[in-house]
Order: sequence, then C-alpha cells, then structure tokens
Amino acid sequence: MKNISKTVLFIILLVTMLLACTSCKCDDAETRPTSVETHEETDEDGNTYTVTYEYVDSTNRTGMEPGFYKAVIVAGGVFLLMSAFFGYMLLGVKKFKDRCTVPVSATVVKIRASKHGNEYLRNRYLEYNGTYRYFYNNNSYESQNDYYGVRFFLGCELKEGDFTTIHIDPSDPYTLFDIFAKYFYNRLLYLTIFSLLAAIASFASYFFY
Repeated sequence: MKNISKTVLFIILLVTMLLACTSCKCDDAETRPTSVETHEETDEDGNTYTVTYEYVDSTNRTGMEPGFYKAVIVAGGVFLLMSAFFGYMLLGVKKFKDRCTVPVSATVVKIRASKHGNEYLRNRYLEYNGTYRYFYNNNSYESQNDYYGVRFFLGCELKEGDFTTIHIDPSDPYTLFDIFAKYFYNRLLYLTIFSLLAAIASFASYFFY
C-alpha cells in the first residue's frame, strides 16, 4: 500500500505501449466499397469477360482498425479499475485525516527511510516517515503513523530535532496526521483523478473516433 508508485508507473507504461502498438495500425486513408456491381462485357474479338465496379462513398471512411477499439476498451477498463482502487484507498486515508482535528506542536524524534525507496534515484527520492514527541492535556506522547512521503517534494526538509505542527485525534492522542501523511493523501487524490480522466478519455475515443 505504501509503495504504489512503481506499480502505477508499470501499469501506465503497459497501457501506453498497448495503445501505441495498436494505433500504429490505424489507417485514416482506408476506404471500403459501399456497393459492388458486376456485369459481362464483350471485346472486339467476341470474347466475354466480367467487369466489377466498386463504388465508394467518401463519407464512409474507417478511421481505425478494430484492434484500436479493443485496445481503448481494455485501457479504459484498466484505468477505471485503477481509479476505483486509488479512490478506495483515498477514502480510508480521508477518514483517518478527519479524525485528527487537534493541531499540536511536536518535536521530530526520528526520521525513517522506507525500505521501498528507489536506490537508483538517490536518497532524496526515498519515502520517509517521522516519529514525534508532543504534549496534549499535560501528558507527553511519542508516536508515529504508517504513511510515508517524499521529503524532496514536500516543500520542506524535516530533520530530527526540528519542531513542526501535527494533528492528533483527541479521543486517541497517539493517532496523528503529519506532513508525510498529507503527501500520501495528495498522491492518492492525484492518481484517482488521473486514472478516472484516463478512463473517460479511453471510452470517449471509442465513440468519437
């Protein structure tokens, strides 16, 4: 659940390759006869032969081959399933976010790098999670959540010992929503919207091309 980027990129790449391979077969100039007439004619030597006339309506042009339409339907289905999957995850994170309504000042105790990070893209692209120490109702707490984010894209560089603001669940102060969880939430939101738009575009191309 945490490391969904690689899976998403693989699926998108697969669908893109499928569409690219299929669209190469499209032929906008292809025409098919709308009517065919045959009749016999006789040449000067008295030999009889058959002549076939094919009449083509210029408005009856086939823009894409059948394989293209199959591909866009498959692509639309894949993107629709992706949208449903990301949307389901997004609702779960939103419920978690809605529980954490109380802002508190916290000290960053520890920053952990996710084991799912891509070692080939340098450490700044690793996903991180933080542990925080904070006070609420005169009690001290130290806690973390299960959501990871990419520090490079968060607009800040949290380090151990830094002060930051987190949001906690007043009924369970150990439950917190931090900037890494916010990044995870936003990523799911963008992926859900992108997948839904891609599905709509795929299905629309079936009817309009």
